Amino acid sequence: MKPLSLERLAGTTVVKTGRVAQGSTLDIPATSPLWLWLTEGRARRMDSRSREREAIRAPEIYPVDSSVRLECLEDCTYVLLEPGKDPLGFGERVHGYHVMMEERNRAVGKALAQGLTLRGGQIWVDVGTGTGAMVEALRETAQEPLWVFGVDQARRMIQHAWERQDPSFSAWYIERDVLRLPWPTAMLDGVTALLVLHLVEDIDPLLHRIFRALKPGGTFAYAVSADGNPFVRMIMRQLNGPGDFFQRGQKRIHDALLRTGFQIGATAVYRDEIRVDSPEAMRALIQSIGGPASRGLRDDVSPPPVVERVFDLVWAFKPGSF
Repeated sequence: MKPLSLERLAGTTVVKTGRVAQGSTLDIPATSPLWLWLTEGRARRMDSRSREREAIRAPEIYPVDSSVRLECLEDCTYVLLEPGKDPLGFGERVHGYHVMMEERNRAVGKALAQGLTLRGGQIWVDVGTGTGAMVEALRETAQEPLWVFGVDQARRMIQHAWERQDPSFSAWYIERDVLRLPWPTAMLDGVTALLVLHLVEDIDPLLHRIFRALKPGGTFAYAVSADGNPFVRMIMRQLNGPGDFFQRGQKRIHDALLRTGFQIGATAVYRDEIRVDSPEAMRALIQSIGGPASRGLRDDVSPPPVVERVFDLVWAFKPGSF
């Protein structure tokens, strides 16, 4: 598992600190997602789910999404952290996102929704719902009433979604980290994820929860930034610091999906184009989409006024039948 950057410590909460002597072990239960920060020493980390042992050394930080045993090869000092509520920084930029990106992204969601079989009374969950663009796409596409729940950990995004909610549509927005939210078993008809999976650092725990929650035959539909997306390449050229905001390419997501047990039903490519009046307008657009803006933008690189966006749309399903 790839360690997290020390820069990610901002906004986290310390849950526990301690020291483990050489040759001793520390068991960390999977009560909720945590980060393990090894501040001193060297150890082996064993995940209860994969049973794989991995060597780690200070000052590395690792996500803990299942029970972990830490075997210290020398005296170790550790910190257990609770991740921040909005680590990607979307909440503080909700107004800019609404003005510049929401309508564009809702069009991507509409293309994704049009590939779904929506029936009255179905239960759907939209993960990383943001301001509810995908929920709106489901509402506009469904011919019969659905039950839809949008989940996001960015409070201001959720508040915005509630404020613009259509009262005639049965949708609820939940302010929670999807990895902390209790998931049902074999209860959901479908799950959507609009332009969020390529932001997820460790995608396997999320996919396992989605798979377990779906009924046999249930649908998981998602849209992600395509590998080589010109829009993403443009953003990376503008960033101050390492350009690792988009953590996972489509192939890695596809492999994780199959590893979880999903089967691919259909795929498509969605293309659109962003046109603005000036480099300043393009910089403002980049700053509206959360994570990149937290790194700051370079002044010595001028962004183009026109850039293509390319997304992969995937409709997968849990084997079985309703």
